[in-house]
Amino acid sequence: MHARHDRWDDARRVAAVSGDETAVTRTYVARGKSLEAERDFKGAEAAFTSAGEDDLSIRMYEKHRLFGDMLRVTEKRHGAEALKNARKKLALKFVEEKNHGEAEAMFVENGEWKLAVTMFRDAGLWEDAVRAARAGGGGSASKQVAYAWAKSLDDTSGTALLKKFGLLESGAAHFVDTGDFPYALVLAKHGKFPPTKIAEMYLKRALFLEDEGDFASAERAFVMADKPKEAIDMWAHCGDWQAAVRVATETAPELLNATLCAHAAFLETSSGNDSVSNDPTKESTSDGTAKVLDNKTLTEIERLFIKAKAPEKAIAFYVRYKLWDRAIQVANDYAPNRKAELEREKKLDANGGNSGSANSDKKSSNASGSELCLSLTSEADKLRLAGDYAGAVDTLLQIDLKTFNLKLLSSTDKEKLTHAWRAGVKLANERVPGKTASVVAEVAFRLRSIGEPSAADDLLQVHGVDANSTERYVPSVRSKGDAAFVRVQKSDKTLDKDESETDALRRASHLMKSGDGAGASLILSELKSGPPVDANHFALYQQVAQSALSHALELDGDDLEKVMAAKSAKSFLTKLCDAVVKSADDTSAALSETSKTFEELNTCAHLVCVIATASSAAHSQKQGMEQLVTKAFSSLTRFTEKIIPADAAFFAAGAACRKRKENHNAAFVFLNRYLDIADAIDEVLEQRGGDHGAVSQKFASSLDNDDFETTDLPPPGKFLIPNRHFVPEPIREEIRDWVLALSMDRQITQTLPTRVCGGCGKNTWTGTVVCHLCSNASDACCVTGWPVEVSEKITHEALNAHTVIANRTEWNVWVSATGVCPVG
Repeated sequence: MHARHDRWDDARRVAAVSGDETAVTRTYVARGKSLEAERDFKGAEAAFTSAGEDDLSIRMYEKHRLFGDMLRVTEKRHGAEALKNARKKLALKFVEEKNHGEAEAMFVENGEWKLAVTMFRDAGLWEDAVRAARAGGGGSASKQVAYAWAKSLDDTSGTALLKKFGLLESGAAHFVDTGDFPYALVLAKHGKFPPTKIAEMYLKRALFLEDEGDFASAERAFVMADKPKEAIDMWAHCGDWQAAVRVATETAPELLNATLCAHAAFLETSSGNDSVSNDPTKESTSDGTAKVLDNKTLTEIERLFIKAKAPEKAIAFYVRYKLWDRAIQVANDYAPNRKAELEREKKLDANGGNSGSANSDKKSSNASGSELCLSLTSEADKLRLAGDYAGAVDTLLQIDLKTFNLKLLSSTDKEKLTHAWRAGVKLANERVPGKTASVVAEVAFRLRSIGEPSAADDLLQVHGVDANSTERYVPSVRSKGDAAFVRVQKSDKTLDKDESETDALRRASHLMKSGDGAGASLILSELKSGPPVDANHFALYQQVAQSALSHALELDGDDLEKVMAAKSAKSFLTKLCDAVVKSADDTSAALSETSKTFEELNTCAHLVCVIATASSAAHSQKQGMEQLVTKAFSSLTRFTEKIIPADAAFFAAGAACRKRKENHNAAFVFLNRYLDIADAIDEVLEQRGGDHGAVSQKFASSLDNDDFETTDLPPPGKFLIPNRHFVPEPIREEIRDWVLALSMDRQITQTLPTRVCGGCGKNTWTGTVVCHLCSNASDACCVTGWPVEVSEKITHEALNAHTVIANRTEWNVWVSATGVCPVG
């Protein structure tokens, strides 16, 4: 009655007084359902809870799609495991309703992101599947989904998809590793893989088939991979020598003889029975047994050696078993010059094998050292008689500890060394006084190294040379390839111009032998008038500049050293360019191309100096400097044909653009190109022993250049591809993941920004100096290397008397931050 008239408190009171718990429960349940009907869900939940019927609350919330409350009550009433089951049930419900977003949320909250990926895949929502895989399992998981996505498409579309993601090669490798070799070949065909890459895929396939025991298929794969030797080795390992010989005959005739010899060696080691024997015709083993080879095996081994055109090995085989008659017969038929020798050995063996000549051929361990010492002394005498006293001194100083074996250096050897060194000191003192101090210091150092400190001190005292002198001779190389010594000096102030230049060039040449381009550029920059304009040294100058710039662009190392490398390169190149221009009056045609190369090197050196200064701790945080660095780095990509390694240029440009979100479009394009170049370097490294230039250019030429059609950058086929990576592997992999993630971002256009060319009115890359369509050339800004806008153009007379041009905005940013002209 009370319930019918909505007097629920009275109803609960009467039920409680009655003592009937069931009645109480029914009352609360009825109250809950009444409140549910009124959509008072919180009140209904309270009533159901009072009745001890939480499951009614759960069903109520599910019925009214209040899933958050449903899960809350489930966890509160039944615990975490029930909550997980409820989420999964909800997720499956959402899947049926095609409510993929809610379903994904449930799966993710349950830690079952793989089910979310499967859901999206089954629904054909591949982009969402890739996103969910990346969110749940990282880059590796998203790659697996991308591979499956590609497989679900037609061959051309699948290839294009993987290429877009930068996963074409890794995708092909994935399908090879997972056994789907036919699809891997499809990707290789449509992706226009170079033959070397396809061969690599066949090799992996062959190794897989060999492990599976499918040797016939493995053989075909090895042959397709141009690895017949591996197929031969496989059959040899299986003991099927007939198949091994067949493969060699059909696919690699040059390996046939080696295969036959290997078969013979196999027969020797695997045939026969072990037995105790004193018979000298049996091969003795370490445990006192002898291996007995029957006549058939002996004949077969001989036949194989003879067929392999290796009679010497057949003779050695018989000699090893002391089968002299057989050995002599083989020699008689195939190596007559050995017959007499073998007959003598047979007689000696019959007499007990004592020839008495065991030590007849032993020589003194240092005989070759003594001969070399005598040869160098003789050469020095010839140079002295010819008037080349400096050359004679250099030659005498070539006689050092390397001439002899240090462990066996006898007193006689020491005397020879000391005599040669003192002769060098005497000749320098008499004929080349300018060398005396450094020769004395060098010889004193060497005397101490062979345990003669007293003699070293006496030598220094007699010639008045400071015992702490840092002047030493260091090995260098003359133009003809003869070893020499280049004196290291602290300054060239005491030398005349010719001596200073000669000394600097020798020192720079020596440092380049050890790859120290930074040190070599510093030496050349210290020449007051710059390095001499001599075509014989142009190659050295270019090597020094490129090495110094590469050092300045390195990711690690001392920042101050990198700045000094760039500045010293710029210093000597500026002087050299001015000198080349002045020398061009008489030989302009000969110097024009060289002048252009040095001007480009100088431009690169200047841009690297701008980057180093703007990136320094003193200036990097100042307004506008980061954008200057980004533009200067992107300008370096124009010089990837001869000067800047392509991987370094595109990586640096992309990394700089990546720092600011508004530059992410350009960052994607630059870094995607960098990854292509990194793959080209891997290809070069895999072709060790081949022509580096040919391999790298062949691979680079196959790169797609669509993203750079609106630029003035060199085409990929002309890139300077190095033979080692500029970027460490962990960073390369991080870049791959970042590019893959960005490729899924619909806000990224994946194109370079453009401007309108003043010549043809068409769009060209913002950083293009020479329009890709009409070849209209703009002035390059001296700060960033980007084109100068007409409305922004300013000119300035630099301290070096050069007139420089810049964009006003970039000029003001630089001068405001540094207070100096960017050119100097």
